[in-house]
Amino acid sequence: TEAALRERDELLTQSQSRYRALVEQLPAITLVFALDAENRRVEPIYVSPQTEVIFGLSAEEWESDFPSILARVHEDDRRRLLETLDQLIESGSSPPVEFRAMRADGDEIWLSDVGAMVTEDSSGCYLQTMLFDISDAKRAQAEREAMELELRHGQKLEAVGELAAGIAHEINTPTQFVGDTVRFLRDAFGDLMEL
Repeated sequence: TEAALRERDELLTQSQSRYRALVEQLPAITLVFALDAENRRVEPIYVSPQTEVIFGLSAEEWESDFPSILARVHEDDRRRLLETLDQLIESGSSPPVEFRAMRADGDEIWLSDVGAMVTEDSSGCYLQTMLFDISDAKRAQAEREAMELELRHGQKLEAVGELAAGIAHEINTPTQFVGDTVRFLRDAFGDLMEL
């Protein structure tokens, strides 16, 4: 019996080790929060090492001072993020949410919280989520929007140029007609006076 238990413990340890290695290789911050009895207060109990790459902060900093991590969320996005968290806790699911946050080095990054869910077992209630760095995608989107705006301005300027050319043509044609007519009359009147 003891040998069977040791074997199962070893298999469980190996399985946990593979799971942890897989989670820690993901290009996202994997988070597990413990919820209190009223499901109102969250405390991080697991933060993947990717936090150092994406956020510039250690997992220990998340676990020891979570309010300061939350304070790094851009003030315009913090309320929406907390409302999404409340919705998730109440209903068990929520829509993906994108928000800005400040890295440890002061750079602003965009994060996307996707796949958040609430799980419950005999040891308690947990919130599990993943944060992906979408800063490059947001910069590309901003550049694309700027290029589209520049293209629209260019199209407007092109239309104004065509309109100006049309107006110039409309002014030039009658002016040329009047000038040619006056020259013809001057030449004809000169011939008539000579006669």
